[in-house]
Amino acid sequence: MKTIELSVLNPGIYSTIQDEGRKDWASYGVPFGGPFDKTSKCLVNWLVGNSKDAPIIECTGPGFEFVTEGEGTLAISGAEGDWFMNDQPIDINESISLSGQNHFKLKALYHGYRSYIGIQGSMDMPQWLGSMCPVSYTHLRAHETGSGISYAVFCL
Repeated sequence: MKTIELSVLNPGIYSTIQDEGRKDWASYGVPFGGPFDKTSKCLVNWLVGNSKDAPIIECTGPGFEFVTEGEGTLAISGAEGDWFMNDQPIDINESISLSGQNHFKLKALYHGYRSYIGIQGSMDMPQWLGSMCPVSYTHLRAHETGSGISYAVFCL
């Protein structure tokens, strides 16, 4: 089985794992969660060959920086911006073949403030109430994001 490890170097302003959210928990005061831009989430999953409900990374604002290790496919969607892979500019809304170690950085955003990163395969992350989405204001999180402490493994 192939895997891609993703290590966050800088979460930027705010970055989270987003999936389809938590259904049937609102009556208990738990917010639904999920991405702000469901169209971009579906597009990025389509570009990497995942189902539309597969989890993705949603980053708010510039500064998000990460490293991938392994072989597979990655795509970025959402707001237009200055994305770089190994210090070379890359386009959004296109599939990118990965091999070995790759360094990604979002330097600026235009026409929007959220970007979506999808990687081919399934994400191996903890869930809380059936979702990987954090519930920020309650401090109940399935995972933490931050420099040096967040990683995901995508299994092909």
